[in-house]
Amino acid sequence: MDGTLIDSEPLWLKSEIEIMAEVGCHWDEQDQINCLGGPAERTELYMQERSKNVKPYGYFINRLHEVMKTKIANELELIPNALELLKECKDLGIQTAFHHTYVREMQMVLALSEILVHAVLLQAELLLHLQ
Repeated sequence: MDGTLIDSEPLWLKSEIEIMAEVGCHWDEQDQINCLGGPAERTELYMQERSKNVKPYGYFINRLHEVMKTKIANELELIPNALELLKECKDLGIQTAFHHTYVREMQMVLALSEILVHAVLLQAELLLHLQ
């Protein structure tokens, strides 16, 4: 889904910058690259190291998930032609599903699925009015 229907990386970067600023630390694209694609534990450890352990272990990942849940609900945009891709999959009988490895991230997936449902309903409404 990420990279096909959405691009969450800019939101992750904004969230990481925001959280590290809350503890008086600088964060930039290079820091994000150091954590990209790895397990949440690696990001937690990296943020702990960068902040000189100003928060208890687990703080940064928990905070990151809180901030991302809000950003996904309010700022996430679909990649251009994402709705068309979903429609084409449906028309061709290709089954689609959301998949996430971490149960903790399911809240974010649910927030995203609400966005997709609203986007699909809006698209359907627009198509009905054009006919």
